[in-house]
Amino acid sequence: MTLGALYVFFTLLNFGIQLSTAMVLGILLLTHVASWGIIGIILTINMSSAAPLQPSRVKVGLFVFMTSIIVFTIISILTTNWLFLLFSIPPNLIALFTALTPKRKDSEVTY
Repeated sequence: MTLGALYVFFTLLNFGIQLSTAMVLGILLLTHVASWGIIGIILTINMSSAAPLQPSRVKVGLFVFMTSIIVFTIISILTTNWLFLLFSIPPNLIALFTALTPKRKDSEVTY
């Protein structure tokens, strides 16, 4: 995830967008720590739950999560209005709940 954020910042620099060092380092730190935390949550749920998370749901949820963060961050940088990052909260919450909720099997009975 951190490498992806670096690629996004280098792309923005190639397009001539001026970025401050503090902003870039802050977003990189947030990206690194958030991805580390999300992976830790997924691994903890898989190791402690009787029904592990399905990889397809996790992949879709994390893809939506990262895409919305990247898109709204780019929009915020281009418009210089940081309030656009608030619009990324609802899709991020939906994506996280989708990724971190195990799919229930109603037909399966355990004894």
